[in-house]
Amino acid sequence: MISRRHLLVAAGSSLAVAATGCGAVAKTVAAEPAQMWLSALGTALTAELAGTLTEAGKWVFEKAWEQWAEPTRNVWDQQQSEGFGFIGTTVYGHVIPETTLVSFHREAKVDRQSDRLGCVRATGEAIVLENWAWRGLMAFIKAEVGEKEDKDRVHLMQLLAKTVMPHGAAVPAKTPMKTVEYVNYPARDGGVEIVKFTDGGKAKVTVTASGYHSDAAGSPTTATFDLV
Repeated sequence: MISRRHLLVAAGSSLAVAATGCGAVAKTVAAEPAQMWLSALGTALTAELAGTLTEAGKWVFEKAWEQWAEPTRNVWDQQQSEGFGFIGTTVYGHVIPETTLVSFHREAKVDRQSDRLGCVRATGEAIVLENWAWRGLMAFIKAEVGEKEDKDRVHLMQLLAKTVMPHGAAVPAKTPMKTVEYVNYPARDGGVEIVKFTDGGKAKVTVTASGYHSDAAGSPTTATFDLV
C-alpha cells in the first residue's frame, strides 16, 4: 500500500521532499524520476530545513495526503494494466499545486528510456508523463535554476512549482504522421506544452511555460533541448 509515511514536508509553501527509508511498498524501485525532479529543484533537505516542520504544518499535510492516497492508487492500478507494475519507493507531494509525484517502471530498476512520472491531484485529476516529457521538463528546470543559491534559489523553486508542476489532467498525443509527440497540461498558474521532435536526426524537446514569463512582459518562456 501507499502510505503517508512516504512523505516529509517543510512547513508553509516549501517543496515537499521524500523521507528516505520510510514505508516501502510492494513492487518498488529505489530511484525514480520523481526524485530526480525535486533534486533538479535543489530540494535536498538539510537538518535546518527539516527542523521547520511544525506540528500544525505536519497535521495539515497529513490530512491532505489522506485525500491524495486513493487517486494515486487508482493511477497505479491503471499503469499496472499497461505494463508498468513497479512504483517508486517514495511519493512526493506539494501543498501549493496540490499535486503528488510518483514514478512508474516496467521492471524493478530505473530506466530513463521508459520510466513514467505520475502527477496526481486529490481531486482525481492526473497526468502520467512519458519519459521524454519529464526528461524535457527536468532540462527546463535545471536550465532555469542554474547556479542560483540561497533565497534566490528558494524563490525560483517556488515559482517553478506554481508554473510548471502539473495541476490537472492531460493526455499525450501524436501528429497523424507520428513525427511529433506532444502534451499540454495546466499548471497552477498558466500552462505547459512539451513537444518532442527530430531535427537533423537528433531527438529534441521544446518546453513552453505560459505562466513562467520571460523578460518580455506576459510572454511565455520557451526552451529547446537535446533529448539525452
